[in-house]
Amino acid sequence: MGRTNTSLLYGREEANPIGKQTRKNIAGLSYRLMPADRWSVVAFAKYYRLYASGPVATDENASHFVSRSRTLSSWGYGAAATCRLLPGLQAKLSYEKAYRLPTTEELFGDEDLETGSTMIRPENSHNLNLNLSYRLKAGRHSLYAEGGLIYRDTRDYIQRAIAELSGNREGAFYENYGRVKTTGGNVSVRYSFGPWLSVGGSRPSPSRAARPS
Repeated sequence: MGRTNTSLLYGREEANPIGKQTRKNIAGLSYRLMPADRWSVVAFAKYYRLYASGPVATDENASHFVSRSRTLSSWGYGAAATCRLLPGLQAKLSYEKAYRLPTTEELFGDEDLETGSTMIRPENSHNLNLNLSYRLKAGRHSLYAEGGLIYRDTRDYIQRAIAELSGNREGAFYENYGRVKTTGGNVSVRYSFGPWLSVGGSRPSPSRAARPS
């Protein structure tokens, strides 16, 4: 992906001679094991790779830029299991070590009021999900209920912060904050009557706690 930037701050349109480029690739490999009809297990691995280049300011007033590039790569992995406990009742459990690669804006900013950081690290998290679902069908009536629990432990969380600039201005910058824990759950219910009526609703309940490293 390539990007060309322009600025209108000086009363005329000025093209930025240093464009931004991003190449993001994610490759995956999975293996599925089904030893019985009631349950199955899937194991997988992912390879993350990012190349990004763009302008970086050489002074505090961001009046001069030079071109910089950054290459990042990480390995992620995980597994998921599904089990049919009773007729109509199914349980799912999954774990993943996942990564979120920084965006072009987080790396290089917008050359105006947002400053990027080429040394920012990818977010990495341990994600755990537990899900139970139940389906009941009687004639034209159908009822489906589902509930789940979510736990996510994120390291090197990328956050947007505000800083004071020269000339009584304020600008934004991106940094790795530290550690963020997210817990929550969700419940959804859906009722159907033949092909003519379907009514449902859901209620999520996320919770987040953050602390610096």
